[in-house]
Amino acid sequence: MDAHPGPAEGFVRRLLENPALESLPPLHKEEQIVQFLEANAQALYPTLSAPRFLPGRRWAEILTLLRRSLMEATDAELKPWLARWAEEELDLGFLAAVATQSVPEQAVRRELHGLALKLLDKPESRRAMTGPLAAIQLALPDRYIDGCFEERQYIHFELTKVQRLRLEPPGTKALLAVTLMLRPLIHLFTSAPDAAGREETSGVISAQVASNVLGTLRAQLHALPPNLLRSAVTSNCSFLDDRRIEATARLAAVFASRGRSYNPVHVDRGANGPDSSWFSVSRRNYKYYGFDIKMLDELYRVAADNGW
Repeated sequence: MDAHPGPAEGFVRRLLENPALESLPPLHKEEQIVQFLEANAQALYPTLSAPRFLPGRRWAEILTLLRRSLMEATDAELKPWLARWAEEELDLGFLAAVATQSVPEQAVRRELHGLALKLLDKPESRRAMTGPLAAIQLALPDRYIDGCFEERQYIHFELTKVQRLRLEPPGTKALLAVTLMLRPLIHLFTSAPDAAGREETSGVISAQVASNVLGTLRAQLHALPPNLLRSAVTSNCSFLDDRRIEATARLAAVFASRGRSYNPVHVDRGANGPDSSWFSVSRRNYKYYGFDIKMLDELYRVAADNGW
């Protein structure tokens, strides 16, 4: 942001400097501030419409200006990270395990980066990125992947025997991260009501919507492997309705939801950790969200055993 920001930029900057937001991922900060602005419209309007801020403007205009400034501030932090992650840091060694033919790594990086930027530009997909990006940036799945490979129980079996991935934990983590990043693609290529409203309801779309989106993606994209796209799109579907959904898609659905609910809190001694609490609640609601209950059971046990 500019050294001498305008009224909207200056007000947004002060909101972002709130210590309570310091440890949140960028899109979480953005959502928290938008919720604050909308919930406190009556209290904020007299101040923000005063001569030294944005005089003579209606609240709807003021909110639009603030949201625009907030998105610009978020993007200034998020887009450089996305560029580094997609173009340099991401290990694409897993491609051979999911691609049916050789694909140029740089083309995959460019396509992935371009899609991520498109997702940020559309309001529906931007909001849907909150959970997946938090899961990637905070490496939420990583320690669970390590634990599951060590114990070689249900999740390991589903990844290696059912999905038949010949990957070690690092490659599995990278594949899951890309699946998470691409999960909100459903919002780019459809305006169907059950896709547009998914974040406000269960987060589940129909198999028909998923099939339509996948067909559009395959026609428009040329580098990303179809198997990877299918996993990303079907992560939005219910496992209860389709038992063929791949393990990486099922894990992406769980950790995207966990990322959306992320809230760094201090845990008192003897209390359940935040992950344990979240998985415990998710086990009770698994049908509503279409999760794989066996995966939740295993992830809950790993979290509880480690005090997470």
